[in-house]
This record gives sequence, C-alpha cells and structure tokens, in this order.
Amino acid sequence: MHATLPGVEATTSRKSGFLRLRHCLLLLALVTLSVPWYWPEGQVEPFILGMPSWAAASFGVSFLFAVTTVLLIVIRWKEDDDQC
Repeated sequence: MHATLPGVEATTSRKSGFLRLRHCLLLLALVTLSVPWYWPEGQVEPFILGMPSWAAASFGVSFLFAVTTVLLIVIRWKEDDDQC
C-alpha cells in the first residue's frame, strides 16, 4: 500500500530523480536559516516561550525542516513491489 496525502499523487517519473533541485534548494535554505549567524551578537531579548528569540527562531526553522522532509518522503517515495 502506498501512503499519500489526500489530493496529492506521487510522482512516478524515473528521470526526475528522487528530489528535484528546487526541493534540495528549499532544504538548504531551511538549514541556512536555522543557524543563528545573522542575529546580532549577544542578543537574548525578547524571550519566546522561555527561549531567547534566536533560539526560538532556530527551533521553529528546524521544525519546518522536519515537516518538509516528512512531506517530501510521503509524496515522493517510490516503492518497488518486486523487491523485498
């Protein structure tokens, strides 16, 4: 049985590859945004849910990365029924 989201069909084209360039660029952008090097040095105010704002932003982007990865796996995964 193939798991898909309602209203979304899995791609079966072999020449498109597992991940397209745009998916790789999206994941790369999320990883880049999750590193807090663009925040001012030493900034800890304001606090969001008890975390410095940069840590909360990093946590949020990491969560988006995880959700994006799960969606890509569910939507783009190809099953080979003839192999165990």
